[in-house]
Amino acid sequence: MTLTLAGSAGQTISGTIISVSGSLDPATRSLIAKARIGADPLLVSGKSVMATLQGSRSMMGVSVPSAAVTQMGGKDMVFVAVRSGFAARPVTVAGRSADRITLSSGLNAGERVATSGLAELKALLGGE
Repeated sequence: MTLTLAGSAGQTISGTIISVSGSLDPATRSLIAKARIGADPLLVSGKSVMATLQGSRSMMGVSVPSAAVTQMGGKDMVFVAVRSGFAARPVTVAGRSADRITLSSGLNAGERVATSGLAELKALLGGE
C-alpha cells in the first residue's frame, strides 16, 4: 500500500494496512484504518494527516460479516442461500477486520449468506 500525504507535493510513503474499521461513514464516505509505516520526516507524532490509499487489485473481494465464515474440515466455509435452503461453499479469506471478513474467492457479490444458525447447518451436513 502507498500513502500520498496531503500537502507533500506528491511524495509517497510505503506501509502496510494492519486493520480497517468495520463500517464506512455514510456522510463522509470515510473509514478508519491503522497502518504500519516506517519513520519519515513528513510524519510527526500527534499531527493529523489526510491520506489516499492505493491497494493492489488482488485484495479486492466480497466483504461479509465475520459471523458468516465458519470452519469445516479445516477449511473456511460460508453457507450460501439456494432455492432449497443453504449450501456450504469453500471460500478464501483475504483479510479480516473487527466485524468483517473479505473473501477473495468462493462468493460473488450479491449472494446471500447465513450469519446465524451455522452450528445447526453444519450438523445437517454432518460437519464439525
